[in-house]
Amino acid sequence: MKKIDYQSLTVKELKELAKERGLVGYSSLRKAELVELLAQNEGEEVTRIHFDVSGEDWGDLYIHYFGNDVEATLWPGKKMKQDAQGYYYDIPHSGNDFAFVLNNGEYDQSDDLVFSKSATRYKYIYTDGHWKLSSN
Repeated sequence: MKKIDYQSLTVKELKELAKERGLVGYSSLRKAELVELLAQNEGEEVTRIHFDVSGEDWGDLYIHYFGNDVEATLWPGKKMKQDAQGYYYDIPHSGNDFAFVLNNGEYDQSDDLVFSKSATRYKYIYTDGHWKLSSN
């Protein structure tokens, strides 16, 4: 994992990073306190989960994650972000494995999907109403 130079970031950037890592209690912190908080929590890895749901209309997407090596979210989870490749979310975790569920915040949801650090690169693809695992 690449080491971040927290001192070079603005307070706004530090707060966004704290938010992305799922940290709490940072909104009123000053820069030095934010740097200390982030440095204390940098032992965790962050895994980016990408979902390509091209041709499907899910509206807003959420990711609910859970397992022994990750701090679980409350249902429906965290709202996913979008880029040119589809939807994504960076999940902070301290180990090798965790499970997650993709959902629209209401009634549509995927099965439990599993991330394993020991696996080669792969992605889940939603096609014809079903999730399929694709190795890359």
